[in-house]
Formats: sequence, structure tokens, C-alpha cells
Amino acid sequence: MSAAFGQLGDDCRHLMRSELNEVAEAFEPGQVGSSTMAQKRNPINFENLKAMWKKNVGEYVKVLLTLHSEHQRDLTDSAVMRDFPTILVNLMTQLNTLRRKNQSGAPFLARLSFNNEALKRNLGMNAHVILAEPIYIALQMAGYPDDAHELVNRKLVPRAQKENLPLAEILRHYAQTESDPCISEAYGRIPAEVKEMLACPEKYTGDAAKKALEVVSLAQECVCELSGEA
Repeated sequence: MSAAFGQLGDDCRHLMRSELNEVAEAFEPGQVGSSTMAQKRNPINFENLKAMWKKNVGEYVKVLLTLHSEHQRDLTDSAVMRDFPTILVNLMTQLNTLRRKNQSGAPFLARLSFNNEALKRNLGMNAHVILAEPIYIALQMAGYPDDAHELVNRKLVPRAQKENLPLAEILRHYAQTESDPCISEAYGRIPAEVKEMLACPEKYTGDAAKKALEVVSLAQECVCELSGEA
């Protein structure tokens, strides 16, 4: 759990970089930015999530050291084991970071902002090739007998990059103009709704939202069970 929070902090910290600019922490009244660069907004909460995970990495080294005992009579572990609760303290610091409210009562996560223009811009930079994986999977599922990964990687992607066209369009053109009947037949068996999805990278989300909610629900059940709440 601590590692997951640390990963969230690290990912979002990078997404706040000027050249990406996709996510931003709220900058509360009275908050100080960089000590030297007045224009800078330090991601202090995201950095705290990552920092606490780094601290827990050190604490887990102690845990691992206690797994080896000298003839099962090693009392040198007792002093180390007294530090084990530090792991939970660090985890609670991460949880408190995510739950911390401002003067208006809004928790940290609810105060994040997203730059839709930057998100679209950054997606668009590689939108024409990022669906290489589902394209070769669709070909394999449609019965393409050869190595679909090799086809996409060696032939379709270079052409899409050179012509700056979507992979789905390159595949369609390739299936219509090349003399390989295997490609044409496999392409013809790909369902229309799959072809439509392959042409729209922003629609390639699968069950991500559903799975995320399932994980959150499971975590909430675990927290309630541990805390004795109904």
C-alpha cells in the first residue's frame, strides 16, 4: 500500500513538470513555492507520498534482516522489531496527505486540477502509433497465421511514423493493397466495433475505470473490517 501511494506521488510529480503540465496540486493561500524560483509550484504532497515510501524501504530492510536468525537464539532482533511500527506511521502519513483538507474542507485529491489541453496535446504526439499492441492482438485473434507483432513492429509502425498516419489507417491500406491474402482475410474478420476502437486511441481504456473502482471498494472493505466499522 505504501509503495502504491509512493508510485502515485511519483507519477503525478512528473506529470506536473513544465513540459508535461497535465496535473497540478492546488496552491493554497500562504503556501510558499520554490525558495529561489518564485514562479515555481513545488508538488509538496506528491513529493511527501514518494518520500514516505523511501523511508519505508529503509524500514523494510530491518524486517528482512530479522528473517535470518542465529540458531533461533538471536535477541539482537528485539531492538530492531521495536521499530516495525514506524512502517505504519509512515503509511499513515501518506494517508493523511491524501485526506488532508484545506480551510474549505476539500481533501487533497479533490483539489487537483487537470490541464485538458496538455493532456490532448501529449496524447496527440504519439496517438498515431500507441495502439500497436491492440492492433497486433486483434490480428492474432482474427486468425492471422504469422507473427502479428513482427508485422506491426517492422512494417506498419515505421510507415505510420514516416507518413504521420494512424496505425489503423495504415493497416487498412496495407490489407487492401498488399498481395498477402492472410493479412486481408484477418483484417476482414476483425469486428467493426474493434476497428472503430483501433482508430480512436482515447477510447482504448478497456475496463480500467471499472477495475479501479473495484480495487477502491475492496480497500474500503478491508479498512472497515480492520477498524471494526460496519
